[in-house]
Amino acid sequence: MAIPDNFTEAQKARLSYLLEDAWLALDEERSEDTVTTQANPVQASSEIESAAELHYSSRHFNWDTGTETLESVLEHPLIDRATVLMIYWMAGLQRQITSHN
Repeated sequence: MAIPDNFTEAQKARLSYLLEDAWLALDEERSEDTVTTQANPVQASSEIESAAELHYSSRHFNWDTGTETLESVLEHPLIDRATVLMIYWMAGLQRQITSHN
């Protein structure tokens, strides 16, 4: 996936790490006494530097890896309403709410 040029090199590296699921392989290789940013997508998400980076990472997130990372994005102080709404619609929550009514 080609990450847009409007992100800094640090942001591109973080987005690549998160979106290419690099942390899955690293998580399997690391020892239990080592917790690094490289093997911790929640930590990497907390280091996101802009609302645009949050939105991009959420838009291209691999839902098959679980939602723990997205939950940390939703709690991020830089998150904007557009990103919250996008996550809501992508998660299919509207179907769950309407099916209970």
